[in-house]
Amino acid sequence: MKTKMCRREIGISLGLGMPAWHIAMQFPLEAMLLGIVGGLAGMAVGALIAAVLAMLLGWPFMLPWTVMLVPVVGAMVGAVGGCVPAIQATRINPAELLRST
Repeated sequence: MKTKMCRREIGISLGLGMPAWHIAMQFPLEAMLLGIVGGLAGMAVGALIAAVLAMLLGWPFMLPWTVMLVPVVGAMVGAVGGCVPAIQATRINPAELLRST
């Protein structure tokens, strides 16, 4: 259901004259945002679990500085993953997208 709605929105945007590059940029940017949010959430949950375990076992809690790269890596993975749908979306005829209901 969501795919059909997304396809229709892409068709409307293309039909109204939005440049294809603008639509193509929406996919990687949205995927990057999701990657950053997912990376931050995973980093927070992982650090919390590590802190609790360290406290329970009497160990000192330390996180390496490389943990801060997790959101950056998430953004990069999201951008790469969003490129294929972006390219596919710009190659479809707008009339074909609007017909798919």
